[in-house]
Amino acid sequence: MMNRWAIAAAATGATVVGTLAAPAQAITLGEIWAGDGTFMSEHFTYSNFTCSLGTSSLDTQLLVPNSCDEIKINDNSTAFDLEIQGPFSATNLGSSGVAFLDALIGFDVMAKNGNPITNIELAFNGAFEGLARASVTETAFDMNGDIIGQLKVTNSGAGTDLEDPALEAGDFDLLYPVGKVRIVKDILLQAGPGSSAEISLIGQNYIKDVPEPGTMGGLLVLGSLGLGFMFKRNRQFSGFTSFFPSDNDNN
Repeated sequence: MMNRWAIAAAATGATVVGTLAAPAQAITLGEIWAGDGTFMSEHFTYSNFTCSLGTSSLDTQLLVPNSCDEIKINDNSTAFDLEIQGPFSATNLGSSGVAFLDALIGFDVMAKNGNPITNIELAFNGAFEGLARASVTETAFDMNGDIIGQLKVTNSGAGTDLEDPALEAGDFDLLYPVGKVRIVKDILLQAGPGSSAEISLIGQNYIKDVPEPGTMGGLLVLGSLGLGFMFKRNRQFSGFTSFFPSDNDNN
């Protein structure tokens, strides 16, 4: 997942999730779909955006967003090639059940200069209060639909999954370089009784075969800005394992 040096830098911050303001250049998925369905940044072209929302149905829940149209995409960042901005949140005000929000977002990525994409960096600022969890599971596909990379980052009372011991150069290497990659993000927030989970920003870098200055090291920049990515706002909870058993799966 993340480089060890990047994690150490990011961990120095303690910024509350809600203070991360959306830059002016952000555009909503609704606005992208109302256009030609394509979003172009300085180095990459993004297309074929898809999105679906799955939710619980508790009377005591507060879930955001209410529609995929509200989700923001931003490329005007000093830290990442692309940012997906929320807020994404699930709050359970009741005394039972699990409130959840599951956003599935997909899109194609292609480098403008034609260089193949070899590696992907991922970061998020998931936070929780009480018996809750925030996670992002990301799957990369080639244009034939074959999986060429997968990663999960999570923050919960069961632990914070920050790095993959098998990788050091970036979050995950693709099985082979591709000129275009299909990205599918499963953004999941779960909240037990009296608990809440939130993500306001998911950042991503796409490493090309010939990296350009400023593309790599976005995670270090985030740490120096004190944005506190991947911080935990809560203590360990005994019994968390049985409540969210899938949290024991380390990807």
